[in-house]
Amino acid sequence: MAQKPKPRIVELVDEWLEHYANDHAANTLRDVRNCLVALIPFFGNLSVPDLSPRLIEEYKARRIKTEIRPKNAGQQQNSPNREQRFIKPRTVNKELSYLSSLLTWATDNGHAPAIQFKIRKFPAKMCAAPTTRIPLPEQVQAMIDAIEPQYRTIFLLYYDAGCRREEALQLKKENVRLAQHVIHITGKGNKERIIEITTDRLYSALKTACEKTERGYLFLNPKPRN
Repeated sequence: MAQKPKPRIVELVDEWLEHYANDHAANTLRDVRNCLVALIPFFGNLSVPDLSPRLIEEYKARRIKTEIRPKNAGQQQNSPNREQRFIKPRTVNKELSYLSSLLTWATDNGHAPAIQFKIRKFPAKMCAAPTTRIPLPEQVQAMIDAIEPQYRTIFLLYYDAGCRREEALQLKKENVRLAQHVIHITGKGNKERIIEITTDRLYSALKTACEKTERGYLFLNPKPRN
């Protein structure tokens, strides 16, 4: 009986993403796709049994030597003041976590045998996030004053209410309860929570936004995609 050909990793990705989307938020799925941009060129044409600790270490070594290109590369590429920035170990660890998830799913669903080694990531001491420097209140106010008026309320939702980006951008008029000084947020993983409006400037900004909106989203993209 002919042996069933072993699927390449790239051939497993689409089905795995469909499975992954069932249990994860859209932002997480977007992050997975971004990581696959790096993972697939390196691992995509291999089958699961082809993987080895040596290949994982080679991937790690290559990735941390990969320079991060500026988005407006045409303007900044040749700038003498441009600082070179490289992929960080914590980014590589995230990519390897997604690879591990794919491999676990492939094994659980009978697409491939389990790998016989543990994928070693960079140690925690190499992945510590930089120390957060909190701006002074007067610095924050200066930033608020400098922001264009149509974006000021969004910034206040970040700073005064602690909203994530998507939470702020997806806020609807129906979820702002000015009389009770609260907003109803649907956040990461569709978790819901109530946030108190604690500053006069946020209350005033939300009141103005609600007055300008009949219903639905408070913040609409002024430059919609074609």
